[in-house]
Amino acid sequence: MNGSRIPQYLDDLKRKWPNLASKYVRSDSFVDPLSLPRNPHTSGSSWQVVMLMLWKKILALFGFLLGWWTFIYVDAETKPITSNAVSTVIHEDKRILDSIEDTRKGIDRLHLSNRQREVLKWLNPPDPSTHYNKALQQRHGCSGLWFLQSNAFAKWKIQPDSFLWLNGIPGCGKTILSSAILKDLLDTLPFQPLYFYFDFNDTGKQTFDSMLRSLINQLCCKCEDTWKPLDLLFSSHQDGRVHPSYESLRKVLLEVIGQVEQVWIVLDAVDECSTRSGPPTEGLLSWMRDLTSQQKNVHLLVTSRPEQDIKSEIVEWASLDNIVPIRGDGIDDDIRAYVHTRVREDKGLKRWRTQPDVQEEIEHRLMEKADGMFRWATCQLDALENCLEYRTLQKALKSLPKTLDETYSRVLHSIPSEYKQNAFRILQFLTYSARPLSVSEMVDAIAVDTEGEDYQYFDPKHRMPDPREITCFCSSLIVFTSTTHNSDVDNKDDDVKLQLAHFSVKEYLISGRLDKDLAHNFEECAARASIATVCLAYLLHLNKEISVIEIREKFPLAQYSARYWMDHAAITEGKDETLERFIVKIFYHNRDSLRNCYSLYQPDQTWFWTELKGQCSALYYASYGGLVNAVKYILSQGANVNAHGGIHGNALHVASLRGHEKVVELLLRKGADISAQGGSKGTALHMASSRGHEKIVELLLRKGANINAQVGHKGTALRAAIIAGCKEIIELLLRQGADINAQDGSEGTTLHATIVAGYKEIIELLLRKGADIHSQVRFYNTALHAAIVAGHEEIVELLLREGANVHLQDGLKGNALQMASYTGHDQIVKLLLDYGADVNVRDGIYSNALQVASYKGHEQVVKLLLENGADINQVKGGLHKIHERVVKLLLENGADINQVKGGLHKIHEQVSFCDILNEHSRKAYISFITNLCGVLEVFHGFCQKRA
Repeated sequence: MNGSRIPQYLDDLKRKWPNLASKYVRSDSFVDPLSLPRNPHTSGSSWQVVMLMLWKKILALFGFLLGWWTFIYVDAETKPITSNAVSTVIHEDKRILDSIEDTRKGIDRLHLSNRQREVLKWLNPPDPSTHYNKALQQRHGCSGLWFLQSNAFAKWKIQPDSFLWLNGIPGCGKTILSSAILKDLLDTLPFQPLYFYFDFNDTGKQTFDSMLRSLINQLCCKCEDTWKPLDLLFSSHQDGRVHPSYESLRKVLLEVIGQVEQVWIVLDAVDECSTRSGPPTEGLLSWMRDLTSQQKNVHLLVTSRPEQDIKSEIVEWASLDNIVPIRGDGIDDDIRAYVHTRVREDKGLKRWRTQPDVQEEIEHRLMEKADGMFRWATCQLDALENCLEYRTLQKALKSLPKTLDETYSRVLHSIPSEYKQNAFRILQFLTYSARPLSVSEMVDAIAVDTEGEDYQYFDPKHRMPDPREITCFCSSLIVFTSTTHNSDVDNKDDDVKLQLAHFSVKEYLISGRLDKDLAHNFEECAARASIATVCLAYLLHLNKEISVIEIREKFPLAQYSARYWMDHAAITEGKDETLERFIVKIFYHNRDSLRNCYSLYQPDQTWFWTELKGQCSALYYASYGGLVNAVKYILSQGANVNAHGGIHGNALHVASLRGHEKVVELLLRKGADISAQGGSKGTALHMASSRGHEKIVELLLRKGANINAQVGHKGTALRAAIIAGCKEIIELLLRQGADINAQDGSEGTTLHATIVAGYKEIIELLLRKGADIHSQVRFYNTALHAAIVAGHEEIVELLLREGANVHLQDGLKGNALQMASYTGHDQIVKLLLDYGADVNVRDGIYSNALQVASYKGHEQVVKLLLENGADINQVKGGLHKIHERVVKLLLENGADINQVKGGLHKIHEQVSFCDILNEHSRKAYISFITNLCGVLEVFHGFCQKRA
């Protein structure tokens, strides 16, 4: 070490930073200067512990950097640096950086996973896997091979931009075939297919919206690279506080599909989609057309009945080769194999195993009339199980029904009279229930006696002793299904559901084709009145103080009853005297039952549950449900019309929010305060506007509601309508004199709020009506800034076309170009440059666009700015994020190493730290170390004081 200048430099360090000298200059060899005292933190706060841990990490990094400084700079004056020497230092100290980097990546992954959970919770996608597994279990042998081995299927799998429509009559086995197709794709494709089953039994799986959510979820979960469009959608909808529109979901799905090489999509039972023929942006059929025309990497296969609307739509854009009827020898062979197996293996048909000629007769007769219908064959086999001897069997085979309608009619008429009430109640619930029902729920439903006295409508002793026998009431029409992919009814009761056996069963029951003596039981009003009455009778049994937990454990039907009785009752109110009596009982004569009901389900705060204490407001909840007769009765008994009732305020507020016009009229006649503010959503006008209830908005305005009343950060009714995207309400309010440029709420003017929500059509409307495009507000500054922050490229372009000033400054946040550079939206940056944004203007805390883009690590934006003349030497450090690619890009374009020193603090896989130093300057690194030492001293002193 002769001639070494290390002692001199250490003395200099001691003079400049005395607080560090005791630990880092000539420290005791038995003392670890990087370790902190190991005293237990008995009285310190948790943040102090975190700060001390962070300090230890910084000391470790400082020790590493100081070693580099001494080795590279000091000793380099007496001997040259060799690559081996550098490698030695890297090998010894790289583990420190690796540890820090691993910690950073772990935090990033944790943040990402939490974010993804939030996004998926907001997306709320239905799970189609239960349908796939159920159908796969029902598949018989190798059924479907006639299609799986066909040229049409083989061509569809490999040909780009391919489409197939498999169509067939009711009961031909389309869903089973769909699952066979999916099984084949899962076994043979490199990328798992996307799929969805529309289901008449489940309202959550009947819409185009639910399909979009499910497909987006599947694709984003299979391929992490596709998360960005969904994450941006979440951000642009106020981080999940606003529901996405059909159009936005369509757009995101197209974006994520475009990011994968190929995608196979299978959609089953398109005819069971309730929104298949909606408007262009909301209909499933128009989406299918657009998908196949816009995306060349998609293979789309759908199944359905040959309904006229589906057929007429598909034949417009699909060739005949793309349409495959499910009929002919292939499907007949599948049915024949199915019948053959059941005749020989079913418990009820094995009685004929010693008489093969009888078995052959059964098969022959069934195949004669099956006509391609699996469902028909299934029902006949179920019925033949009851034939105990040959003469009965022969009679049954000679009088087989010709159609499914006739089959179902026979089943209903064959139900013994003593079981008819239970059978009809089961079928009513399963036909009109709002969600699938568990076996335990249905067991309690048929145990309810609506004619009981003194609120004794339910007795647990009346439950069926063996739930597995519930299908005996109407065999062939109902089946068990399971959410755990196992239909064994011995599973947990909540997992085993009861449902109609086939879509054709529901169609028949609601068709009006039933015999007159049966039809009235299944007319919607009568059936829903019966369901609501059963639910209320069940709830009225809970007429004492009892915890919600105990109710849910002991009374399975209680949750469904509390959640849905008003939905059923609202459709049939005033048409059933028995139901009216039960409604009055729960709202006025039994407050314990009412409290228990709305403790189980609080309709005005479904996102947060809390057990209700004290009395419930009958008027508030009756108004929530739109039950006019109940509201009249409660008011007639002296209820205070303006009394607070729940989270939305009073009865008028909640009726306006829910769109119950007749209830609103009634409450206003009875003296409801039209200007009262309720809950967090404002006045009745705000609430009606936020939900698009045009008639109620008109009514409230006629009755004197203040159109420009502002409610805290919620603003005016116009803003409420804008946030909800209700174009008709917006136009109505503007016609009635709403102030279009009023600054209200947290987003500023109505134009700002619309931009944040992303409603392009409404933005165009507001601009036509005179909205000030240059109005500046506290949070977003101009409308252009708001669009940039939200990442709405199309809206940015619209505003620029309409004359938005690209040069307006925002003080702290800078101009539009700087804000776009900060967010990293390279296409928006390009738009702004095309419209004349000054690439080198200096403003705001980040000084200039290149500075902020470099700081945030947006490589594409940095490239774009440099290509458009950004001054490379405007970057003044601060690149403390680990963005080596940006650092390298700046250096390659002639940046001064001293200006970008903040970015040089990690060994990159392709551009090593030593390479950068050798190429540019070790002095820049020394400057970085000097600055870091100053920061360390301040931070060290702070930590010592706080500890």
